[in-house]
Amino acid sequence: MAAYLIKFKKIVAIILLVIILAFIFVFSVELFNKIFIELSEIYRSSAIAAFFGAFMAFLFVRMSDFLKAHADRVSRHAKSLKSAQILLTDVRGRLIDNIGLVDKFSGVCRGAIFKPDGDNFIWGLRLHSVPLLDPELTSDILSSDLLNRLLFLNLTLRKLNESINVMNNFYFELREAFLSKGLEPAIYIARLKELLKSLERTKRQCELYSEDVLYANAAVALLVPSSGPALGLVNRMFFSIFNPTDFETKISGQVKKMLAEERAYSAVYQTNQQNKSQ
Repeated sequence: MAAYLIKFKKIVAIILLVIILAFIFVFSVELFNKIFIELSEIYRSSAIAAFFGAFMAFLFVRMSDFLKAHADRVSRHAKSLKSAQILLTDVRGRLIDNIGLVDKFSGVCRGAIFKPDGDNFIWGLRLHSVPLLDPELTSDILSSDLLNRLLFLNLTLRKLNESINVMNNFYFELREAFLSKGLEPAIYIARLKELLKSLERTKRQCELYSEDVLYANAAVALLVPSSGPALGLVNRMFFSIFNPTDFETKISGQVKKMLAEERAYSAVYQTNQQNKSQ
């Protein structure tokens, strides 16, 4: 019985659908006849007004969706730039710290080479690994030039982290083996000489990458002020036709400004440290 009721409902639904479609067809034919054959001005004006009203409403909705989507995207772009600026500043600080640590580390290694039994020539610190850019952060950056620069920088920093971790682990395993008398002094000294070469190479890398980070941070700083959602579309169009040579010139100028700020901050910091020590 239930199967028959279901079948009956389907038949009724099909009949009703056919009636509705037939009504729409008849109405459409009648409307077409009034507008295009009998040339009824009333029907024609009403149809044109209805069409343009619906068309303008459609355009307004689509334009609103587009502007909102673009404003959201530009807002995410601005937020990503500010986050990248904070992270790059931290990366540069760590690289500069590493340069100073490498100098001290190298001095300890040289001292151990000339006096392997001296307790003063045992190093206890580790070189800093640097934070990397989050893929979620870079995915919202609209500038393809800046994005390529940051992705390449991220790759070089990842390789630097790997070499720093290997070097840290190598020295501390070497040190533990020497302190536990499990390594001959001659072998210890030979390994330290190998480590010294790695330290010199790491120092050059830190100096080079800290400069790359500075230039990337300068490029980010130039784009941050022009990334607000209010004029996001205009700013995006402007940057897409920006002369790369001119932009590189502006980056160089921003780098000089940032270096001057770093020197000023360093001078203030040293003055404060001297005042505390007195």
